[in-house]
Amino acid sequence: MLPVHIIIGLKSITVFRRRKIMFSILGVIVMVTFIVAIAVFGYYLIYVNNINKKIQRGQVSNKKLIDMPKIIMIAIIVLLLFYSIILSVELSHSNKDVAIVNHNNFAVIDLSDYTFFEHSGLRENDDASFAKVYSKEVNKGYDKSVVRDGDFVFTIFVRNTDQDDFHPDYLCYVDYVGEVKDELLRYNNCEYIDGVSGKETGGRSGGGGAVQTKLLYIGNLNEGSSFRITECILDAAGEREFAQAEEEAYKADKGEFPSFAEYALSSGSTTITIE
Repeated sequence: MLPVHIIIGLKSITVFRRRKIMFSILGVIVMVTFIVAIAVFGYYLIYVNNINKKIQRGQVSNKKLIDMPKIIMIAIIVLLLFYSIILSVELSHSNKDVAIVNHNNFAVIDLSDYTFFEHSGLRENDDASFAKVYSKEVNKGYDKSVVRDGDFVFTIFVRNTDQDDFHPDYLCYVDYVGEVKDELLRYNNCEYIDGVSGKETGGRSGGGGAVQTKLLYIGNLNEGSSFRITECILDAAGEREFAQAEEEAYKADKGEFPSFAEYALSSGSTTITIE
């Protein structure tokens, strides 16, 4: 499983903020309740004192203070209204906090030595040996599928249970079964795709290093999002052509950029979706 500090790192800020809000609201509720209680008790003293004075003086008046049962009822109604407003505000803040929690994160692990090859969040060290608890054959709580595209084989595991903070939403083993030479270079592109619009909502790309033949993508997804992985193998000529095309795209400033796959000797892609 992913280290806890990786999976819940984004959530911890939101949870901490929510706790601070809850404690501050609790303080306000206690303070207001105390003030109302003091006010009711003060009115009670005035009420009793006024009655005693009238009894002592033998006075009779049509002007009466509000009875204590009515005062208590009014106080309870005021407190209930106040608590309802506070609850509505807290629920509104809670919904906003949930909305800003971003589950989209992933790591790429080099299975030759179980070290992080790429990572989208914080990590304490390069040790990724926790991934050994998962298997390319079967993983309980996950549905398996295998996709071959070009010289790449993607073995994908997608969770079939509710999301939690201790297990990744998906695992994707990537095996490169093509030719391996020193002059070949690996590039990859990772994109988060909105399930409604089909548009890219974020991601990252890179490469230029030696070809790794066995990698593991492991991560989480926001509800309604998909994760697209594209792996490419380029030679020096393809890399130069891509760099030139990218430079021209920046100069044109139209927001359109080339893909590694257009200049690759071999490429493969797969899309992961949590149903």
